[in-house]
Amino acid sequence: ADRGILPSPANLTVSKYLSDMWLANSVKGTVSRATYDGYRRDVNHHIIPELGRRKLKELTRDDIRRLYRRKRDEGLSNRTLSYIHTTLRKALKDAVGDDLIPRNPTDGVKPPETLQGVAKEPRALDPSEVRTLLKEARGDRMEAVYVVALCTGLRRGEVLGLKWSDIDLEEGTLSVRRSLDVDGTLKTPKNRSSRRTLKLTTRALAALGAHKARQNEERLRKGDGWQDNNLVFPNTLGKAMNAGNFYRRDFQPLLESGPRRRGVHLPQP
Repeated sequence: ADRGILPSPANLTVSKYLSDMWLANSVKGTVSRATYDGYRRDVNHHIIPELGRRKLKELTRDDIRRLYRRKRDEGLSNRTLSYIHTTLRKALKDAVGDDLIPRNPTDGVKPPETLQGVAKEPRALDPSEVRTLLKEARGDRMEAVYVVALCTGLRRGEVLGLKWSDIDLEEGTLSVRRSLDVDGTLKTPKNRSSRRTLKLTTRALAALGAHKARQNEERLRKGDGWQDNNLVFPNTLGKAMNAGNFYRRDFQPLLESGPRRRGVHLPQP
């Protein structure tokens, strides 16, 4: 700050502190990729747009309460609000530790899940929307993902973490033994109830059989460029699928293709 490279604490804004100092210097490289991505999402999508222009030393409890109220009014779930609260609380605690502010203004602020308001409720697809989705996915490289997810209720990470050794096409069963985390690592479920074996429907079995044949052809075309990890739903090189890339490059374009041209709306997940 004395050399003019960083703003002095007196003029330091919330935006400058969170993005240029806290995320870049205090967080990056000290936590897992998934945790860092979560902090960055909360900072860039929620906190900075609301509080970024405020001077860090002038940030008050009322500012933080207004942030939570606005986010609740936007329809964010209690879980998302709790993540925002955790991120902001940790960032400001680190600011206190670095002598940038004398106290943490989140102290004394009630956790956002205690606020009253109408939270956004998840909504499942109705039968008509399911038929539309499956029709649009027909012939898609990831068609079996949607069929298996709809027929079993598996979470995204559980679907993308499946290996062919988890599926018995003859017995018609699927076993959940791991989940693909957002940082690209395969993790064993913490809860015993998450490790389960499910009976597959006829449609799911047919989709998986066709998917396996298509994947074998893809593996042959790639040759040495294919990394065989025995994954049911890898990327085009056989590696674990990046969940964010799957959403942006596969699922979202599918939602925006035929249904919207015909005036059919499928809700975003």
